[in-house]
Amino acid sequence: SGKPTAILAKTVKGWDLGKGIEARNAAHAVKQMKAKDLIELRDRLGLEQYVSNEALKDDLPPYIRPSSNSPEISYLLEHRHDLGGFLPKRNLLKPKPELNAPSLLDDFVEGSNSQLVSTTGVMARIIRNLSRDQEIGKRIVPIVPDEGRSFGLESLFSEIGIYAPFGQHYVPVDADLILKYRESSTGQILEEGITEAGSMASFIAASTSCVTFGEPIIPFFMFYSMFGFQRIGDLIWALGDIRGKGFLVGTTAGRTTYAGEGLQHEDGHSHLTALSYPAIVSFDPSFAYELAIIVEHGIADMYGPNQRDVSYYITTYNEAYPMPKIPEHLQVDQLKKEVISGIYKYSETKNEKEDSNSEKVAIWFSGPLGPVAIRAGEILINNYEIESEMWSLTSVKQLRQDALEADSFNRTRGSQPEKISRIEEVCDIIKSPILTVTDYVRSLPDLLGPWINCPFITLGTDGFGLSDSRPDLRAYFQIDETSIVIAALRSLERYGEAESLFNSHSEQLGHDSRN
Repeated sequence: SGKPTAILAKTVKGWDLGKGIEARNAAHAVKQMKAKDLIELRDRLGLEQYVSNEALKDDLPPYIRPSSNSPEISYLLEHRHDLGGFLPKRNLLKPKPELNAPSLLDDFVEGSNSQLVSTTGVMARIIRNLSRDQEIGKRIVPIVPDEGRSFGLESLFSEIGIYAPFGQHYVPVDADLILKYRESSTGQILEEGITEAGSMASFIAASTSCVTFGEPIIPFFMFYSMFGFQRIGDLIWALGDIRGKGFLVGTTAGRTTYAGEGLQHEDGHSHLTALSYPAIVSFDPSFAYELAIIVEHGIADMYGPNQRDVSYYITTYNEAYPMPKIPEHLQVDQLKKEVISGIYKYSETKNEKEDSNSEKVAIWFSGPLGPVAIRAGEILINNYEIESEMWSLTSVKQLRQDALEADSFNRTRGSQPEKISRIEEVCDIIKSPILTVTDYVRSLPDLLGPWINCPFITLGTDGFGLSDSRPDLRAYFQIDETSIVIAALRSLERYGEAESLFNSHSEQLGHDSRN
C-alpha cells in the first residue's frame, strides 16, 4: 500500500518453550531443558524433519543447519545481499570530503588584557568566527535546548538565523533590538526549546549527515553541563555506537562556578561520566587560547585527512576573568601539542633571593580554577618563599588514555623500546609534591594516581552543589586559594621545612575553622 503497517501480535511469554515453562516468570531463569521439554520445543517450532527424538535423549539439542539450497538459507542469503553483506558497514553516498579548520588561535594569542571574559563567551565567539568562514561556515550548526542568549549566541541570530521550515510568521518581542530573534527557512541555528533529548536527536542527525546525505555537518550542541551525560547519557552512548561526530559543549559548568542555582544545575561530575564513553574526547579548558586550540584540533581530528569517528566534550563556564596571553616559554606548535595531550606548564614562580633554597610544589588546575590556583601560587612565594609551578590540566581523559595505551604496549613490547606516557614525562620533570585543584569531584584527578611517582594531593567538589557565592562555595569545598595554600604547606611537611610556617600562620589561613 506504500503506507506504514502496524502489526499487533498476541503472544505468550516463552510460548515455544512448552507448557512447563511458558507464561511463567521463571522463563528467563531456565538454564537447561530436559528431553521432554526439548521435544515439545521442536514440535512447536515445526522442526521434526531436522531433529529426531534420538538426537534429544541426552538433553543436549544439536545445531541445525539447513542445506545450502533450502528455502531458509536462500532467504537469509538474499536478504544479507540486500543489506550489503554479512558484516555491518557504512556505504557512503560519496567519498568523505576533508574539511580544513581555519586558524582559530589568532584572535586569542594576546589575551583579553583587563577585559573580563568567560569561556562560554569565548565559545560563542569561536562559533561565530567559524560560521563566517568561506569554506566551512555553511556547515556549522549550533544547537541549543534553551534560549540561545543563555550561551551568548544572540549575535548569530541576525547573521545566520534560527531555522524554521516555514520562516517567521510573528513579530518577536525584541524586534526593535539589533540582535533580535530572527527565524528563517535558511537559518542554521537549531533552537529546540527545553528538551535536551530532542536537541540530542537533532545533533545525532546532523552528526551523521555525511552518511545519510553525503554532506558533512559540524554541529555544536550547547547545553547546561548538568543536563548532558546525566540526563541524556543513553543518547550520547548511541551517538558513539552509530559513529556520529561533533562538539558537545557543557556550558555553565562546575560545582561552584554556576552559583545561585543550587544542586539542580551545579555539575561536578560530567567529566567523570565522560571517561566511560569510548567515543568521547573530553577537555576542561581554563583559558581562551586553550579553547581555540581544542576546537581547531577537534575539527581536524573529526573532519580532516585522518578523520576519526569521535565527538568532543568541552566544558565552558560563565565566570568572567581576564584571559591571559599564550605562554612565552612555549612555541605555538609545542603549545598546541601539549594542550591536546592533556597538560602543559603554564608558568612558575621563583624566589629571587641569592641564598634561596626554597621548597617547591606543583599545582595542576583546570577550568575556572586557573586564576584561583595562580593567586595561591603568588601567596606561596610572597608570604612563605615557596616556589610553585603552574600546570594547566586540560584533559584527565587524554592523559589517562595515553597512559593506559603505554601500559598495554609495554606489557607485550618484546624487545621494542619502552613507551613513556605523557603523565610520566611530566612527573619526571616536576620531582616535587603535586597538588591538583578542580571544580569537579576528586575522583576525577585521582584516576591519574597510578602513574604519579611523587606526593599527590587532590582538591575537588565532592557532594551536592549549594546555593551561595563563588568565594563561599569554594571555601566550603576547600578549593579556594587559602585551601590550596594550606594543602601545599601540608604536602611539604614531610620534608621538614614548611611545618613551622604552617603552624605559625594557621590562624591567618583560617586553618582552625576548616578542620
